Amino acid sequence: MRVEGRKLALVGLEPAELTHLVGTLPGAKPFTPAQIYAWLYSKRARSFAAMSNLTLPMRRELERMFEIGLPTLENLSCSTDGTRKYLFKMTDGELIESVWIPEPGRNTMCLSTQVGCRMGCRFCATGLMGLKRNLAGGEIVGQALCVLDDIGYRDRRVNVVFMGMGEGLDNYENVMKAFRLLTDPDGIAISSRRITLSTVGLVPGIERLATERRAPKLAISLNSPFDHERSDIMPVNRKYTIASLMDAVAGFMSAQHAGKRIRLNERVTFEYVLLKGVNDTPAHARELIRIVRRVPAKLNLLAFNPTPSLPFERPDEPWIESFKQILLDADVPVSFRRSRGRDIGAACGQLVTAHRSQPGQKRHDEPPLTPVRVATKPAGVRGIQEPSG
Repeated sequence: MRVEGRKLALVGLEPAELTHLVGTLPGAKPFTPAQIYAWLYSKRARSFAAMSNLTLPMRRELERMFEIGLPTLENLSCSTDGTRKYLFKMTDGELIESVWIPEPGRNTMCLSTQVGCRMGCRFCATGLMGLKRNLAGGEIVGQALCVLDDIGYRDRRVNVVFMGMGEGLDNYENVMKAFRLLTDPDGIAISSRRITLSTVGLVPGIERLATERRAPKLAISLNSPFDHERSDIMPVNRKYTIASLMDAVAGFMSAQHAGKRIRLNERVTFEYVLLKGVNDTPAHARELIRIVRRVPAKLNLLAFNPTPSLPFERPDEPWIESFKQILLDADVPVSFRRSRGRDIGAACGQLVTAHRSQPGQKRHDEPPLTPVRVATKPAGVRGIQEPSG
C-alpha cells in the first residue's frame, strides 16, 4: 500500500511490475529486475546494501527511490504449545495478526487478508472489528516473509492458510496476487498444493476462482447444515444459501480437477465450528453427511474457542466425540482440529487487534525456536491430520 510521504515498496511487485519500475533506471541491465526479484523473495534480503551482485550505483539508486516494504513487528506472543502470534503494523498504522503453528510433520502459517472483516460471523472475534480496509498483495506476502525470517525457516515445505483476519474472497485481486508471489518458483516457491483459502461462502468469488489456471485449495466455513441457523450465525447465508454454495463448490472442484483423480488432500474442506447447544446435535451431523456427499470433501471439526464478548460455549469433549463418531460411521473423512495458541488468543476465531503496543515495544524476549522439520507421510481417511487453529 502506497502511503503519502513514503518511498514505494518493492515487496508485493510481480516480475513484470518490477521490470517496468526498475528496468529503466540508470545502469540497469536486462537481468537487473530478475536479480532484485530474487533478492526480495528467494534470498530474502532486508536491505539494498545486501544485494551484493548489484553495482554500488544501482544499490544507491534503489535506496534513494524505494524501500523493501515489510510490515513492522509490534509484538510477538508465544504459546506454551509453540504457537507464535505476530502483531504487525502496516505503513498507515493499521494493525493485523498472523500466526505460526508448528506441529510434528508440518508447519503452518496463518495469514490475514484484511484489516478486520465485514462478514459479521457471530462466533468470530475479528468480525467485531468491522472492515477497516483490504490488505495489498505485498502486505499479505510481507507477513509470510517476516514470519519466515523470525523462525529462520528456509524449507519450502510449509503450509499457508489464508485464514487469519478477513475474508479472502472479499479481497480477491490482492489475495490472488499474494498467491502468485508465494508460489512463483523463482521466488518464495511454496507449492500451490500447500496453500488453502478459507471463505464464508462468497459464491461469486468461488465461481471466479474456478476459472483460474492455478488456484489455492478451498476451505468452506459451513458451521450449520440448515439455512435458517446458518443465516443466524453467518449473515452471508442470507444472500448465498447452502444450495447455491454447494453448486459453486461443485463447479470449482469440477473445473480445477477436470478428468483427474482427486486425492484426499485435494478435496474441499468444510470447516465446522461446534457451538454448544446451537449446531452440535445428531440431527446436525446427519444433515451434514447428506450435504458434504455432494462433492469430494472432508470435514474439519473445531470446538468454539471462548472469546470475550461472544455469546457461545464449546461443547464437552464426550459430546464432540459422539458428534464426530456419527460422521465416521457414515465414512465421511473427518478430523478434529485441536486448538493451538488459545492462551495467547491465536486460535481460530480469536484474532482481533485489541493490542496496542507502547512506544518502543517490539516483541517479547523469547528463546530461539527450532522449527519442526517436515517428514512426509500418508494420511488415512479416518482421523485425518489437519493444521491446528
